[in-house]
Amino acid sequence: MPRNYKRTTDRQSWSEESMHKAMEAVRSNKMGWLLASKTFGVPQATLRRHALNSNKTLESSAKGLGCWKTTFTPDVERKLVEHLKLLESRLFGLTRTSVQELALSWLKKTVLHTNLTCKNKKLDKNG
Repeated sequence: MPRNYKRTTDRQSWSEESMHKAMEAVRSNKMGWLLASKTFGVPQATLRRHALNSNKTLESSAKGLGCWKTTFTPDVERKLVEHLKLLESRLFGLTRTSVQELALSWLKKTVLHTNLTCKNKKLDKNG
């Protein structure tokens, strides 16, 4: 029986365009925080955080759920998955540890800035 997911939350129901317009109105002193948030339909606390650039994980008026950024770009992740599938098709026994070590070597090759550290040839999250 298939499941049909229906989103029940109203979080981040605002658009990036309306957030950008609200930020411009506040920065140019045309409106205050409360009036701009009601006019453009964005939360006041979110508008304030984005306008003051105190949002630690996002840039400007961008949207994003959660506090974690992705480690790999979509292109690098796709290439890594293709490589893992190739190894699996050639009957290499891939364990969780070997996949972590392979991902670590890909990180070192691409020199990505990440929030992960390397301990014992594995990827560990910073506390």
